Amino acid sequence: MRWLAFLAFATLGCTANNPNYVGHTPSKDLAGVVGVPDLAGAAPEDLATGGGHGDLAVVACSGTERACLSAPDVASERCAGDVFVVDRRCPFGAFSTSGGTPVGTGAACQSGYCAPPTTGTMTNCDVANMGPTDRSCVTTGGPGNGRARSCQPFVSPGTQAISWRCVLPATTTGSAAGVACAKDADCRSGLCAADKRCFAACLLDADCVVTTQKCTATQIVVEGVTFAVHSCAAP
Repeated sequence: MRWLAFLAFATLGCTANNPNYVGHTPSKDLAGVVGVPDLAGAAPEDLATGGGHGDLAVVACSGTERACLSAPDVASERCAGDVFVVDRRCPFGAFSTSGGTPVGTGAACQSGYCAPPTTGTMTNCDVANMGPTDRSCVTTGGPGNGRARSCQPFVSPGTQAISWRCVLPATTTGSAAGVACAKDADCRSGLCAADKRCFAACLLDADCVVTTQKCTATQIVVEGVTFAVHSCAAP
């Protein structure tokens, strides 16, 4: 019986009011909702929320980190605002017509950069290392699809050296060479040059499909690398 009496006394002692307790307003109770960083509150401090404050649910990268995306399209990714975003849809090497609808094949990405495709014939379109030109590329990209190949740059991870190959751009619509553009996706080549004209590699005026265009100096930015090129554009 003594232990029961002691327990009753201890319980009363634990629940008695503390005369020195001042209290706090507003409450920081787990159920408080007055803008406090409470686990049960409505403030976006929770791990599953999308608050832009470095939450574990949204932080995927930092600085110049890069990554590769495999679906729905093979693409390279760059870090922007602590998350990975698509940088470039990687070009195809050929088209498969199985099922009736041409589907691009061979797109590849390595270490955060698009790599030359794994299908098709990867013709080097950098003529004698003098510069790239679309003229080096074959005229069609596969059976029955009539897609023209384009001389496209590929960035080497680590060294960031540029190589050029005749490939099929992943962009299926868009403007032809020399037409005004605001972003890469506006162009059939998938590249919008610094002069805001759709890029088409050339060395001479004769390389331009449109006879009124001239082969002019410009720049393009590919996966964070800026380099000088010549492209067909209206004079």
